[in-house]
Amino acid sequence: MAFLGALIMLAAPSVAAAAETIAGTTLTYKETSNGQRTTQVIARTDDGRVAVLQSSDQIVYVQYDGAKYWICKKAKRCRVAAQGSKAKKTGEYISDSFFKPNSPSGLAAVVMTKPRPAGAKTIAGVISDCKVSPVLLQPKKTATLCTARKGGFLTLLKAGGETYRLKHFVDQVESSFLTLPTGVWNGTI
Repeated sequence: MAFLGALIMLAAPSVAAAAETIAGTTLTYKETSNGQRTTQVIARTDDGRVAVLQSSDQIVYVQYDGAKYWICKKAKRCRVAAQGSKAKKTGEYISDSFFKPNSPSGLAAVVMTKPRPAGAKTIAGVISDCKVSPVLLQPKKTATLCTARKGGFLTLLKAGGETYRLKHFVDQVESSFLTLPTGVWNGTI
């Protein structure tokens, strides 16, 4: 479904040994869309910085650093895609989609109509409350959205042939994940 594909161009970071950490949260998802699988890592710091990395055929890293929205593509230089209020809005939209999906600007509002409770599930060891609804733009299809009972972040989204399933989360962000690549980017963070 294009609502998330257009929103985010996201890859899995390499794990740095003994790297400095920053207060925040890092979520790792397995996404399935149109038969393709990718791993997406979304991090948000307590001070509002957001970064996303996607591992797929086209590796992409995006970051909102509080002032600018950056896009990095493998074998290319990072570039500023937006600044000021436009960058802030994009950063908040990414943050709300994954960290506050039930907010007025989160995924529930974008994907669901008339959501109703659908019980609890444990996803990646996280107790989650779920709801179901017709898909907003495809009312004959059903969407399922689950959020962590503690923290409220997205643990599962199934809608219109697209699935995001939480694989792992940590209550911190590796500082290296927020360092913009310099020169021509080799696709690793």
